[in-house]
Amino acid sequence: MEKQKKFNIPNIFNMNRDGRGVDPGEDTTPNLVYFFKLTFRKFSNLLTLNLMMFAMVLPVAVAVYVFFNGPQMPTMSSPAFSALIGAHMTDAGGSELLTKLMTILPQVNFITYNSYASWLPYVLLGVLAITWGWQNTAVNYILRGLVRGDGVFMFSDYFYAIKKNFKQGLVLGLIDAGVIVVLIIDFMYTWSARSNYWSYLMFFAITALIIVYLFMRTYLYLMMITFNISLYKMLKNALIFTALGIKRNLMAAVGIVICIALWAALAFIGLQYNLGFLIFVPALFLFAYIAFISVYCAYPVIKKHMIDPITIPSQQDDGE
Repeated sequence: MEKQKKFNIPNIFNMNRDGRGVDPGEDTTPNLVYFFKLTFRKFSNLLTLNLMMFAMVLPVAVAVYVFFNGPQMPTMSSPAFSALIGAHMTDAGGSELLTKLMTILPQVNFITYNSYASWLPYVLLGVLAITWGWQNTAVNYILRGLVRGDGVFMFSDYFYAIKKNFKQGLVLGLIDAGVIVVLIIDFMYTWSARSNYWSYLMFFAITALIIVYLFMRTYLYLMMITFNISLYKMLKNALIFTALGIKRNLMAAVGIVICIALWAALAFIGLQYNLGFLIFVPALFLFAYIAFISVYCAYPVIKKHMIDPITIPSQQDDGE
């Protein structure tokens, strides 16, 4: 009999280790009980995947750090400030946001023009935008395998998913990144411009649109790695599944909010009692776990409406 491998730290982070599958006869109904079973069973896989997902977070963190800590110059000396002053004086900006900016900017510094801090953040974010779709494709491929109970080879499956969906992953990723950026800018603008009925209406409309799209994007990547369908059909089906899977979507939202709230609570405790490490400890697991919650809630909806209608009739035909 083959000797069982011990559970140790090097084995946890072995990216080529095969994940444990589903036990024979096990009840795999996608409910809350099975969710926690998978959480404990796949904990080491999620830790490994979280380390791989740092490639999504690191460019943003470095870009923000360089932007705020790179070479700086007084605001008044910046060419950008002169343009903002002109727009403000002629009312070309036409928004409350510009007025607020003009009161804040003189108190801060701009990054030095033509220094590395003026272009490096944009290069990092550009690289992230190009690779965004590939990284999300690989992460969803691995998480789908974990949710279905498949044996998963973390490292090889990650790059297999990228290779298999190279072109479509690139296109979907660029669209996804573009939509996220536009929605963030719209949210910030409508938040700052709240002053009357119509501005509040626009703010709540943008907020609702953000929520709907956050639900949609999980279905998008799962459909891309599961079916050979066009981007238009993926977008259409994702919107439909957002409505059909509303209960599971809301449960996913509750789970994600709880995770973020626990992180915020740990961060507050860490700041209050000088335990700074509490702010960073959840980051070792949280990104992958949030993605795992989303996939666990979304995949059964796709299975019910797109996979089962095909497989069940074929199984009945085989039985006849």
